[in-house]
Amino acid sequence: MNIKILKTHFFSELQTIQEDSEIESFFFILTEFLHNLKRIDVSLHPDFEVSESDLEKWNTIISELKNEKPIQYITGEAWFYGLRFEVNEDTLIPRPETEELVAWAVEFGPYKTIADLCTGSGCIALGLKSKFSESDITGLDISTDALSLAKENSKLTNLDVEFIHADILNINEGFSDKKWDCII
Repeated sequence: MNIKILKTHFFSELQTIQEDSEIESFFFILTEFLHNLKRIDVSLHPDFEVSESDLEKWNTIISELKNEKPIQYITGEAWFYGLRFEVNEDTLIPRPETEELVAWAVEFGPYKTIADLCTGSGCIALGLKSKFSESDITGLDISTDALSLAKENSKLTNLDVEFIHADILNINEGFSDKKWDCII
């Protein structure tokens, strides 16, 4: 099957649950993710052949999208504050509204010390570190799986943030003497 026919199939499968603009966005995210084809490549090479094994991947993804699985969990990545992050079901997907929160914190900075409570993927802590390289930033989370992903994202972005396993509802355990200039 060529990419042009696949696009028609993709749209027809998802039209009852998504708007065309969203389907188109998903399609081009997936052509780049699965085939390293940008939008222009798809236009210039409509006869690009999709292998049977790749077609199986497409059909699996279509099923996942029909079950309302977010595209970021399917691709395993999301962009936040100009940085690429790995994401999975152990963390929330970074949102544009959260980027606004980081921009607001940047506006009032810099800070010597920053705590990111419930850090998840680490996107807030790492986004702040990208702006405040001299700040001592700590990301805290109760989920060891989330912290593992945050540490991977620290390596991926080449930004040094300390990630600590902690229950913020019992923050006095080991943190009673810690002071932060910014808690987010």
